[in-house]
Amino acid sequence: MVIHKDTQELLAGITIVAQIGPNIQRQVRTEHDGQFTFTELPHSPITLYFRGTGFRSRQLTITPVPEMEPLIMELKPERPVKEPVRVENIEVHIAEETRIVFTTDGKTLTEAEYIGYSREGVIRQAASLNELREIWIEPEKRRAFLDVLKRESIFPQLLAAILKYPDADTFDLLAHIAFNAPIFSRDERAQALLNRCQQFLSAFGREAHEVIIALLDKYRVGGVEEIRPEVFRVPPFDRMGYIQGILQRFGGDPNRLRGAMQGLQKEIYAEVT
Repeated sequence: MVIHKDTQELLAGITIVAQIGPNIQRQVRTEHDGQFTFTELPHSPITLYFRGTGFRSRQLTITPVPEMEPLIMELKPERPVKEPVRVENIEVHIAEETRIVFTTDGKTLTEAEYIGYSREGVIRQAASLNELREIWIEPEKRRAFLDVLKRESIFPQLLAAILKYPDADTFDLLAHIAFNAPIFSRDERAQALLNRCQQFLSAFGREAHEVIIALLDKYRVGGVEEIRPEVFRVPPFDRMGYIQGILQRFGGDPNRLRGAMQGLQKEIYAEVT
C-alpha cells in the first residue's frame, strides 16, 4: 500500500518498479485504494522503486517470503521547483501552483496539460513505441524528429524537470509520456547492455572492444548524440590515436567502424526486460 506521508491519503497511480536482476524488471501501478501486487517474485533480495508525479521517489530492498506482511510505503510531496529551467535559451518557470510559464509569449499550462500536450505531439510523429524506437536508433531520423518537437515547444529537458528524472534517457522520457513505458536512466541502459549483449561485444577484438566501451561511457554522460565520429577528437580517444587510430582498431575499415556505432545504438535501445 502507498500513502501520502502528511495526510495518510491512499495514493493511486504510483509506479512501482521491482528490480529483480541486473536487467530484469517488473512494473505495476497502485489502484484507487493505494494497493499494488507483485506475483511470483524470487525468494532473494529485490529493490522496489516508488515513483509518482508530485512526490519524492523512494526505494526499498526486501526479500520476499511466503505469507509476507503487507508493505506500507509513505511518499512525501515533492518540493516546488522555483528556479527557472533554461530550454533552448528560453527561461521556463515551474511555479508553486504547478503552472509552467513560457517567458517568450506568456503562455501558461499546468504540468499535466504540458505533459498531455507533449504526449499528443510525440504520437503525431510516432504512433507506437516500436515506431518511436525505430526512429530513435537512426541518427538522421532522430534529429529530424526532435526538430519537429522543438518547433512545437516540446522540450525533453523540461519534461525531465517536471517528472523529476534529470538523468533519464530522452527516449525513455518520450516513451513514458506517450506510451506509459518505464523510465530508465542512461546508466541503467548502459548497464543492461553490458549484461545482455556479450555476443555483440565479443564480436570485436580487444582493441575495438575498448573503443565500444569508451563510446558507451560517453553515452552514459552525454546521451546517444555522443556516439558520432566527432567524439573521436576528444579524450579518451586521443590516446587511441584519434580517428585514424580508431580505424586501425577496426582493421582500417570505415564500414566496420560505422556498423559498430550503429549496432551500439541499436543495442542501447533494445527493450529492457
